[in-house]
Amino acid sequence: LAMSTSLTSLNLAFNGFGDLAPCSALCDALAKDTCAIVSLDLSCNRIGEKAACLIAAKGMNLSLSLERLILDKNPIGRTGCKRIMAASFGPSTASAAQADGDTSGGAGGAAEPRG
Repeated sequence: LAMSTSLTSLNLAFNGFGDLAPCSALCDALAKDTCAIVSLDLSCNRIGEKAACLIAAKGMNLSLSLERLILDKNPIGRTGCKRIMAASFGPSTASAAQADGDTSGGAGGAAEPRG
């Protein structure tokens, strides 16, 4: 994955990533200069709030190629959602989302990172 310059779309839906370790390994691969992934589907992987924050911080912010991330039906929570939004659309979006002051759980979703 990290070394492939031809793989641009990857569907890992329904693979049970859920934990931080698999998400961390995926993010490390996405952060490599040689990774060409443009579209990544992580739907239905039980990715929680901490893993979503990790994906935002390491995967989305460091990836040079990622333009589309699908996180449908993952319990990413409100904080995870805010971090994904900030990584996708910039810090002003996260600031607007924080205005409500509620950091309790929330539903999963999808984001199209800035490209």
